[in-house]
Formats: sequence, C-alpha cells, structure tokens
Amino acid sequence: MKQAVLVGIDTGFASIGVAVVELGVSSDHVVSLQVLRTEKSSAKKSILASEDNLRRAREISWELRKILHSDRYQVVGICAEAMSFPRNASAAAKVAMTWGVLSALSEETPIFQCSPQDLKLRVVGSKTATKEDVQASLIQRFGEGIMKLLEAPAGQHEHAFDALGAVVACGDADQIRMVRKMLAQ
Repeated sequence: MKQAVLVGIDTGFASIGVAVVELGVSSDHVVSLQVLRTEKSSAKKSILASEDNLRRAREISWELRKILHSDRYQVVGICAEAMSFPRNASAAAKVAMTWGVLSALSEETPIFQCSPQDLKLRVVGSKTATKEDVQASLIQRFGEGIMKLLEAPAGQHEHAFDALGAVVACGDADQIRMVRKMLAQ
C-alpha cells in the first residue's frame, strides 16, 4: 500500500524546496527533505535565454514528476507558499514557469497555498519570524532526525524548510483533515 503523503514545494527556479511528509493519525513523519537545483547554461552565446529557461523548466518537471507520480506515495495534496510577484520581471517569469510545471503535474491532486506570513505564523507563532526561526521550529516539531534526511547544499536549507513549513501551514485544510480521518479508521 502506498504511503499517503503531502508534498511541500517552495517554488523557485534555481532552487526548489521539496518536502515529502507522510500523514499520520496523531503525528506526521518527514520522509524526504531536499532542494532541487537547476543551473543556467554556461554556453551563453550559442543558447537563447528563453531556450535555457525551457530546459530548466523541463528539469524541474522531470524531478517533480518522479516525486508526485512515485510508486511509493499516494500524494493527497501539494502545499506551497502562494505565488508572490518579485519586483524583478525576469524572476517573476521564472517562478511562474515553475508554477506552470507544478499545476500541469498535479493533475487531480489539490494544491493548497498559504501566504509567507501565514506560514511563519502557523510554524513559529509570529508573522515576523525569520528563516532561522522557521527552521528551528520545524526541527523542534519533527526532531533532529530530519537533518539526516536533508539533501541540500550549504546555504540552500531554507528552501527545503520553507517547503516543510508549507505542509505545516496548509495541514489544517478541510480535505487534509478528511484524509486524516480516513487514516484513523
């Protein structure tokens, strides 16, 4: 039987945080915590930026597909921070490409969203919490063992923890509560 999981996503383009959390009746269990990375092409003169962005979007699609359509998991929901619009148009376009990939891959799976402030409030208890506060609170909640699961280069941990924070922040959605009730039976 497949594990019923929520997948948390910290949408980005160069760095995408991903957390896979198995739903439990009384508590949840972190299965995977990672950061997917895409790199700009080094062949700047021979490749258009738009072609390179498409290649990177395909890489994101390939990696997310492996998680969302895994034989191990039954993904019951995708949790993410709501799309914000950076001041830089290029950055906004790239994040929008990641959201496009995510929405195409999600098929029938519901996507739950929370604002960055709601994530901080639900995880730490303060809308003005820092990234470090979020990380410390999540480690306290799920235990030091999650650091052993963390697959992320130094300086990239915040993306994985933002993905995990999205799962916590969205975990009270009605559909997720219904799944928890079914698991209890």
